[in-house]
Amino acid sequence: QSQSQSQSQSPAAASGRLVYVRRKVEVDTNKAKEASAPTRVVARWEERYHHLQMLLNKLDNQSHGTDHHAQMLWSLSSAELSKHAVDLEKRSIQFSLEEAREMQRVSALNVLGRSLNSLK
Repeated sequence: QSQSQSQSQSPAAASGRLVYVRRKVEVDTNKAKEASAPTRVVARWEERYHHLQMLLNKLDNQSHGTDHHAQMLWSLSSAELSKHAVDLEKRSIQFSLEEAREMQRVSALNVLGRSLNSLK
């Protein structure tokens, strides 16, 4: 029976020596993960850069429209200008309230990992 035991074990185990084997698949997987991480970071920054370039181009194109907007404002009567100013003030108040709600959400969720007082 001792003969059948020695035949079922590997030659190294039968001789009583420890054998350490490095599995190549694990090493390759770790290297692939390490190599792909910087690639993903670079790709994300390139995507963000492209997005910002598109936004800048869009803003440049819109700046030409501001001339048209200024001409439109010059053509309004004083009553129409007053109404337009009131509408802008209402929008400003709405945006301020919305910003306050968002700041409360940020504080409640602790999104930035620090107190809201440090943001002010």
